[in-house]
Amino acid sequence: MRGILAEFLEQRSGIEVGIVIAYLLIITIGAFGNLWVAWKCGVVLMFGRRQRQSTSVTRGIVVCIFIICLSDIIVLSALAFMVDMKITGGWRFGEVICRLFYMIEMLNKFVIPLCLVHISRLSFNSVKITRESTHRFHSFLLPTFNFVAIATVFGLSGYVLLFSKTLDIPLRRSRSGIVSTKMCLFNPPSGHDLIFNGVAFLVGYVVTSLAYIYFYASVPLLLKRKISSNNSPGAFHQLKDSNIVRIKYTVTSFVAIYLICWTPYWALFWLASLTDHFPRWLVMISMLVHTLPYLSCTAYPIVLTAMNRGIQNEHASILSFHKKKFSTIREGAMQTFSAHVGMLNSIWAKAENENLNPVSV
Repeated sequence: MRGILAEFLEQRSGIEVGIVIAYLLIITIGAFGNLWVAWKCGVVLMFGRRQRQSTSVTRGIVVCIFIICLSDIIVLSALAFMVDMKITGGWRFGEVICRLFYMIEMLNKFVIPLCLVHISRLSFNSVKITRESTHRFHSFLLPTFNFVAIATVFGLSGYVLLFSKTLDIPLRRSRSGIVSTKMCLFNPPSGHDLIFNGVAFLVGYVVTSLAYIYFYASVPLLLKRKISSNNSPGAFHQLKDSNIVRIKYTVTSFVAIYLICWTPYWALFWLASLTDHFPRWLVMISMLVHTLPYLSCTAYPIVLTAMNRGIQNEHASILSFHKKKFSTIREGAMQTFSAHVGMLNSIWAKAENENLNPVSV
């Protein structure tokens, strides 16, 4: 392994080494961060109060964050294979793992953005003034959207599974013959790739981005309209100065991070599909841009959990309740144990008294 690392450091440029280090940092931070998110959201989902009126957090948001967390852990595990391929210069894990690798890539490009859209929709519904359009969305549009999204993801996954494979790529000619290396590639037939790229771009970026921006951008506007409809100028002034401004900054940062991380990726995605040869500087930029979706999907579950006061409060109350419950059980066990010990001591003392003072007949 040391020889492979030494060869990698000698043959690769500083940018390539930096990108590999960035991937390793993303894997490390994402692993610890998502374990923390799984601990927070898992406890809330398992032990949280089921009654909606008695809980301080929307259960659907917690479910979506937990799904993103699990998906991100799987994606980061697959990212380790790509890091190994960049270090060793070839694919060492066989064709089955290669196909699974590209299948897991689908989680990063489609499942996680769709979960983010559902989180923004739930936030939008929580501040909606009228429930008529919300009911119509739930009764028709939401099931239709979910069906189309799931069918598209399954269809693209089957396509990826069918045309992902390992290929021997010739590197150079030597005295003993042609030196080649095995690479894991997604190689659809000519003409099919344009349809695949179009569907992936439409579902994975255009639709999700528009829905994500619409739902999140509407939240502060709806909050302002909802408060202004009440005859309470003091409360409205306080909300406008503190909460609404903070909410604006929060949703703006969410939308900005999403667009900054995914727009360059999809731009280079189309450029790569329309161009056969990349100059070396553009290859370096594409490698750097490829880290952005992994970075955003790693950061989102951590940020969403850390900023959600409902999850934090619910998690703390659950731990406090079970701690008190355990303390009560422990105290009861200690009392029972003490009572049994006292009873045994009294029986022992009575037996000793009978031995010291035998009854005469």
